[in-house]
Amino acid sequence: MGGMILACGGCTDALIETKVWAVGLLPALLLGLLAEGALFTVVTWVRRMESTSPRAVPAAISSGLFVLALFTGAGAVLGATVAALILLGAAGWSLSRNYRFSPRLTWLRVAVIGVAAVVGSWRAWPGHRATADLLGIALVATPLRATDGWLFEELRSRADSVPALETLAEGPRKGDEALVQLHFTLNGAHEFRRATCERWRITSPRLAEACRSP
Repeated sequence: MGGMILACGGCTDALIETKVWAVGLLPALLLGLLAEGALFTVVTWVRRMESTSPRAVPAAISSGLFVLALFTGAGAVLGATVAALILLGAAGWSLSRNYRFSPRLTWLRVAVIGVAAVVGSWRAWPGHRATADLLGIALVATPLRATDGWLFEELRSRADSVPALETLAEGPRKGDEALVQLHFTLNGAHEFRRATCERWRITSPRLAEACRSP
């Protein structure tokens, strides 16, 4: 049962990722927010400063919601989005409330969050994503009939997408229905799909379009 819920969450993640490339910056942003929160906590403790906006409660709430999202099938992306919004709101509140205690510390905290956002955005930018990673997401999304969006446009624009997919077909995923569908979506040659199409002709009517002779 737990595996089915996690798998459902993986489907939700894939559907969101095919539509919104910016969710790829969430891991770096979360790390930056956690680092900023840890920095602020340590400095206030060392300097015996009394914070007017404690960070432990928002951190605990965001962590709890993230775990809840994972184990209820909502998916890691939705969980991370909610967690990031809570932590970002808490950071903004803390920055504004504690500026007068130490302006330099405040700007250092802003810099930590800013660097995390920039690094996350650079890593998440479609052109910077590895083809293998994009194919992995596309293979999950394709059976859900999510074959449009930035991810598929990016894969169609790359010369190595179809060859990389065909290499996957030579391994454990040989004959995989999702792989055949994705191969068709990426405008791969029909000849490559012919053998698999013959095998799935009767049992998988969903492959009718992908297996139709040109």
